[in-house]
Amino acid sequence: MQRHCFDRAIPPPNAIIALARIFTVERLAEWSRQSSGSVAVSLGFSAKPNYRRLVRRHLGVPPSVVRRRGGAKYVAEVIVHSLAPS
Repeated sequence: MQRHCFDRAIPPPNAIIALARIFTVERLAEWSRQSSGSVAVSLGFSAKPNYRRLVRRHLGVPPSVVRRRGGAKYVAEVIVHSLAPS
């Protein structure tokens, strides 16, 4: 899988999965009107800071900035852009 991603010039599988996890948390946070940290813990993250670190690592900004930029819609745009052919 790693090789296929490299051949297609897209992010590695672990990065794609991380973006999908971030999208899921942000979408459910919008729907439930809860904080993304609380939703992340409900979905299996062991603590809110672990979710924050994941978001910072893959998007370069904290979850609060992701929410200001549009939340799940912003993350979806990041995913589409990262998977688009160069």
